[in-house]
Amino acid sequence: MEIPFAEKNIRRKTVKEAIGSLPKAGQSEDPVHDMPENRTSKVLEIIRRIPRDGGSHRDLPEEFQLECHKRCTGFKDVYGRMAWNEVAPTITSGRFNPSKGRFLHPEENRAITMREATLLQGFPRRYKFPTTDNKSAVALMIGNALPAKRAEFLTKSSVAAAKPLFAAAKCWQACNEILVEFSFYFQSSMFVSKEYISFLYGLSVMPD
Repeated sequence: MEIPFAEKNIRRKTVKEAIGSLPKAGQSEDPVHDMPENRTSKVLEIIRRIPRDGGSHRDLPEEFQLECHKRCTGFKDVYGRMAWNEVAPTITSGRFNPSKGRFLHPEENRAITMREATLLQGFPRRYKFPTTDNKSAVALMIGNALPAKRAEFLTKSSVAAAKPLFAAAKCWQACNEILVEFSFYFQSSMFVSKEYISFLYGLSVMPD
């Protein structure tokens, strides 16, 4: 079975559209947005000197370049700021560490918060995590997530391609097992809307 690619979406959601309206981190009363940072004075000074809105460690004066960066021409995004009018980079589980990628806020002298990361990854703004005490655990959940919109498009394409084959074969018991397992995957991963979960379950019901 060949599952076609979804139609290309020319609409791009920028960093500013995703996180620009959030209140100031540390004062929002949202525990996911207010998780504190712990930086050495040396790292803080490096972050302060990185140009706003898309700058990176490559823009720093030589005296502020880390020795490992001087010896390497790659890893251009580490200690980099996101740009307001660009799409976000891939959000990984290391997003609270500036040495892991372009994870610094476009203007403020900090990494993006956990709430900002969830929005850039496509989570609902009010999504609640099972813990807010362990930053690494929350970052892992965000970084391992399949972006919600991508899951939505994958679901639509997969179901559309599979439905005619299931109907032709009339193997409804097998269809039930496949589709229910498929829906459980997305439901447990919390990356797809309730409407699509219902859509999947609806398709798995044997017709009259």
